[in-house]
Amino acid sequence: MALSSCLKLGLTLALLLSLAFLHSQSVSMARRMAIGSRPPGCVNKCMSCQPCKATLVISPSTDPYKRKDDTYYLLSWKCRCRDQLFHP
Repeated sequence: MALSSCLKLGLTLALLLSLAFLHSQSVSMARRMAIGSRPPGCVNKCMSCQPCKATLVISPSTDPYKRKDDTYYLLSWKCRCRDQLFHP
């Protein structure tokens, strides 16, 4: 009986550790796949303009029902060179 209880304990621990490992991997992957989580690489994105740098841009609202005092602003990453914006 001692052998079977040790075996059950060992299998339970192995199952718990594998579930914890899979959960941490899925959380890590979800963080990497999050949109807008880091600036884009702007190398060769601004045609021949230099320096091409990533910048946050506030997009104007396209919602006609939006209140003027609303504090929600859509942010997006763009590549900027001087006064021109380029899509990453």
